[in-house]
Amino acid sequence: MRTINKLICLMMLLLLMPTVSLAQTQEEWNLSCNLKTSCSTTVYKTEAKHEIKETIPANTYVKIKSGGADGFCVINYMINGQKRTGLVMRSNLIRCTSTVRGSSGYADSVHELDPNHDAILASKPVINVADSLLQQGDKDYSDLTFENPDSSSASAAQQTAGRGNKVEEDTPAATPVPSTMKAASRSASAPTSNKAPNTENTVQIGLVQLGAFTTTVKHEGREIEVPTSELQFSTDVPEGKRIASILAPRTGRCYLRAKASSKGDVIDKCKAGTVVQVVKYGKSYCQIVYEDQIGYVQTACLTFLDPSAEVMGTTVLTYNGRATGSAQVPVRNTASNDSCIIVKLRSGTEVTVIAKSGKWYEVAFQGMHGFVHENFMDAEIQ
Repeated sequence: MRTINKLICLMMLLLLMPTVSLAQTQEEWNLSCNLKTSCSTTVYKTEAKHEIKETIPANTYVKIKSGGADGFCVINYMINGQKRTGLVMRSNLIRCTSTVRGSSGYADSVHELDPNHDAILASKPVINVADSLLQQGDKDYSDLTFENPDSSSASAAQQTAGRGNKVEEDTPAATPVPSTMKAASRSASAPTSNKAPNTENTVQIGLVQLGAFTTTVKHEGREIEVPTSELQFSTDVPEGKRIASILAPRTGRCYLRAKASSKGDVIDKCKAGTVVQVVKYGKSYCQIVYEDQIGYVQTACLTFLDPSAEVMGTTVLTYNGRATGSAQVPVRNTASNDSCIIVKLRSGTEVTVIAKSGKWYEVAFQGMHGFVHENFMDAEIQ
């Protein structure tokens, strides 16, 4: 009886305790973001691009929720303490974190709002400086110790400060990129091998959108598409395990954790079908870069892709045999009608066809990887 009375008293005390708010503050949100708007940006409703939701000012910190077609992406952002979601042009977003090589050998992100930002960059090898800081042009970072000084450095980027994402009409055409490149992720990059790479034909580039076979990179101020197979990724990861897509056919999401354990803090939920870079491979967990964040997912939640594999070709999606109109075609995480839909693409969208199994086509498109039923595919593959 005494035990029951104690439990009742304890429950009453808990009910009387003041409620503790766990809501994220604006400052906490800003520090958790790796991107921000580089200019005043129009936010559209995700359902249709012509429906304007609102306009957010420059320097609004955001997170990419998912990719979109025609250069758009869905973002999460916070205004006056309230989290919101909308569709924006990807080119209006700019990286606001710098990257240094930590003592563990892996890349660490340093937010521009971190009061120790400059001190950290001065004490460690620098992989890249936040684009937002270079665009402002308030400081000169050319005297830092860069990990790859022979490639793009802060001094070169400093010369373009203030130009933002706008490509000026008198800018010369982009120089052809050599066949060997070193891919630098927007927020983190994998540790390099102890064996020195051949830097004679190596160019440091910024990774904009990683794809299974074609990747969008930033080189000399311009965004260009290059074959993913020509990018130089971590040699610490086994061959054939460096590029993968998120596998979560039932839920459509898998947890990105801070450490390789089911008890690790959840950083984000990875969207099924998203193509990601693997920076550390393990039988149980892999360390990946997902939308400017580095963390761990279960290895079982990855489908490994080979960027150098031969593909069937390209074709367009159709609906009732037509490649025009506004009809939406479902793309699934696996070759099954029971698998989650990772995205719906408008008929007429071009996709790369990897292979066909039964009535399903394996396809790649816009940084995603998935499966489309033959009923929605143009039979002519080029």
